[in-house]
Amino acid sequence: MQPRNLVVMDELLQLHQQAVDAGMIDPSEASRIDFVAYAERARTRSARPPALFMWLLRGQKRKFITQADEDAAMQRLRAYRDGQDQQARRGGKGGRKEVEEVKELSEDEKVVRAVLLVARDQKLRDPFRAAEVLGWTRERWDLAREAYERPQLPPDDDRFRSLEVIRGA
Repeated sequence: MQPRNLVVMDELLQLHQQAVDAGMIDPSEASRIDFVAYAERARTRSARPPALFMWLLRGQKRKFITQADEDAAMQRLRAYRDGQDQQARRGGKGGRKEVEEVKELSEDEKVVRAVLLVARDQKLRDPFRAAEVLGWTRERWDLAREAYERPQLPPDDDRFRSLEVIRGA
């Protein structure tokens, strides 16, 4: 493994798939976030990023991941999905500079992120069950999760308008 593998998202996601195929991690979105967070932690805090990354991954050392690492990981994944992380795809230095351009999460998207993490930790099959405790409807959950997972949709999209109506705006 080379430090570049932790920077270029295409290569990092290939490593993720290899880890899934090897049974080291499960294929869930939460595991993907953890995987990228391990890479963030290693590349930003270590003189030997590949070694730290492998240590974190093999031992599932989630307790060493900070909220900043996790936020950066989620932003990198979203930027990648949105096609905004072009420099990292080309093999540039990548990292937090490109990530800062990604829009802030809405309050509902923050709830979705938190619920997904709780659902993963509690091994819930349907994360909506955790949101339901907060008084959310299935429709609100589905719309908020879609907004969280697909931030590239324009704000005038009907699905966003529906979300505003459900929020009571």
